[in-house]
Amino acid sequence: MKVTKRDGRLEELDIANIRKQTVPACEGLEGVSYEDLELSAQILFTDGIKTSQIQESLIQTAMDKIDIDKPNWTYVAARLSLYDLYHRIKAIYGKDVPGDVYKHVSLQDYIDRNQHLLSDWYSKYTKKEIEELNNEIVSTRDLLFTLPAMLTVENRYLLVDTDQVVELPQHMFMSIAMFVAQNEKDKMYWAKKFYEKTSLLKFISATPINANGRKKDSATASCLVHSMGDTLDSIMETLNDLAQGSKLGAGHGVDTSRLRAASAPLRGIKNRATGIIPIMKLHNDIALAINQLGVRQGAITDTLEVWHADIFDFIDLRKRQGEERRRAQDLFLAVSIPSIFIDRIKKNGVWTLFDPYDVPGLTETFGEEFNKLYEKYEDEFINNKRDFNPYTRQIPIQEIVNKLIYSWTTEGLPFWFFKDNANKAHKYYKELGIVRSSNLCQELIQPVNTHETAVCNLGSLNISTLEDDKDIVETSQVAVRFLDNVIDVTDYSTEKAKRTQLARRSIGIGYLGEAEYLAVNHIHYGSKEHEEWLHKFYSLSTSAINNYSVELAKEKGGCDVDPSIRNAYRMCIAPNTASGLLAGTTPSHEPLYARVYTENSKIGSYKITAPHISIDNIEYYKNAFEIPHMDQIRMLAARQQYIDMAISNSLYEEDVSKISAMDILKVIVKAHDLGVKTLYYFRTKAKKTKEIENVIQAKAIVCEGCEN
Repeated sequence: MKVTKRDGRLEELDIANIRKQTVPACEGLEGVSYEDLELSAQILFTDGIKTSQIQESLIQTAMDKIDIDKPNWTYVAARLSLYDLYHRIKAIYGKDVPGDVYKHVSLQDYIDRNQHLLSDWYSKYTKKEIEELNNEIVSTRDLLFTLPAMLTVENRYLLVDTDQVVELPQHMFMSIAMFVAQNEKDKMYWAKKFYEKTSLLKFISATPINANGRKKDSATASCLVHSMGDTLDSIMETLNDLAQGSKLGAGHGVDTSRLRAASAPLRGIKNRATGIIPIMKLHNDIALAINQLGVRQGAITDTLEVWHADIFDFIDLRKRQGEERRRAQDLFLAVSIPSIFIDRIKKNGVWTLFDPYDVPGLTETFGEEFNKLYEKYEDEFINNKRDFNPYTRQIPIQEIVNKLIYSWTTEGLPFWFFKDNANKAHKYYKELGIVRSSNLCQELIQPVNTHETAVCNLGSLNISTLEDDKDIVETSQVAVRFLDNVIDVTDYSTEKAKRTQLARRSIGIGYLGEAEYLAVNHIHYGSKEHEEWLHKFYSLSTSAINNYSVELAKEKGGCDVDPSIRNAYRMCIAPNTASGLLAGTTPSHEPLYARVYTENSKIGSYKITAPHISIDNIEYYKNAFEIPHMDQIRMLAARQQYIDMAISNSLYEEDVSKISAMDILKVIVKAHDLGVKTLYYFRTKAKKTKEIENVIQAKAIVCEGCEN
């Protein structure tokens, strides 16, 4: 019986060749065996069967065997997928010979073949230096990948040329390291150090860096934050900024609170303004229209102050009922909440809705200054209503609270931005002004005005891989230098964004793998032990980040905002879902939402289990629905003490019909009172099926940078 090789040649079937795949795929892994794999595959051998079909059958078999009691089959499936990639790469490079693909396809081969895809960073290195870096590559680090990691790398990150993957995973890590280190005085040392931390999955750079760093048009920004003024020029300029950023894969946050409300005067004529809704529709359509060559649509979160007269229409933008012209189903929404709003909730008071056109200065203040101005305008409205927009009104505060909570628990939106908490913790208010909103996923906190666009490049420390205090400190320092270097080698969507970023040199270091670390070390999420560990870890890591940025300022110069430090903004925790998949760990800081669930991919359905789950730690892997909201908020507030920007944090509820609006309101108020800056999605659980333990029923943000 013959088999058909990948190059079309016929060859006698030799079971030993199959064993060359199945044996190493299972080597060193508990609970799996090559005999079980081969027996379960039940390959129907026919004369002329393609070797690629045999490989696909083995991969699918390993995928089908992944389960909570046999999690290591994920590594078997990943290795078999790697071997398939190795075969294809050897053929593309004309090196279809037995042995380690990295020994036959060198870093220099990779660069020579793909110069038309790469930016010119490689020209900064001599051939001798490239050979030296090639010798630093550790091919066995590919074996760290789980199946989701392997699929993420192959489908989202590796270079593609004419519909073929032309890059090996370790070449990806090394070329990104070289790209980021290209302007260093000792670029060889730092290229090696960056490669070490990223290839060992200790530091995970965000998707835009992994996907675009090293390529031509290497835009690596995850997040952009804009502020729209109340003029036609500013409205149209913001639309262009959104389009240009979406083209390059960034997610957006937009402060829209200065836009005048419906029935405000235009050019001195009363009752002419159409309000915010038509502008929101434009943002919605920009997100749909600028879709990165059909790969994915854009993603925009618009933020509005809760006192804006159009706030009820704003909250209704995602409703499925009503006039379609007043809906924006693909836009994400956030509401800016001042502390006086929380105070009025506690007192069950009234709330006044204003047109920004009538209340100058209200969008430019926070804290006590805002409170005094707000109450001054309330008094003026009571005494002379004719001077205000006809939609200015006072309402029982419970009316707007009920609206917000109902929308949040049924649609997952709007997100909550606690304006005073964000600004009171903001160091550079005098230099840069107030923080007006957050970004798409609610972790980026920076002030912007109409002439600025805040930019952030993201990366995450993988807590589950950090071995000791020395490793935590060193990896934190490497992360600072890596992301700081990205600022100078990336492309920017607009000159405004470039100018703002070069002045501030903002980076966004976050974390992932916390839930895995806790489970593996037998610490219950939300417990006293968790909180004690949290303070110890975050204190150590964030101190290392801050101190290293100070040292980097001495070496390379400080930022324009503060010459004593290299990076004005340094830390924020994004949802980082794809980063968690790449690292093979739990994303972000949140508890996992299922011990096992089913994922659908281009190559079929497969199960994803909690990382390194076992009989010894399964009880510590409680999902997010099992952990009380107040415990999650308490942990969130403890982390926030160490994070200079914000933390993207969702809340989870198994059955929203069994929790009252008052219970949810207490959680929101508690979050505010503990200094939390933002709240992200409210997620509920879908019905159980035989294959899925838990599924989050919430609309996923298509955010290339943060949420992935």
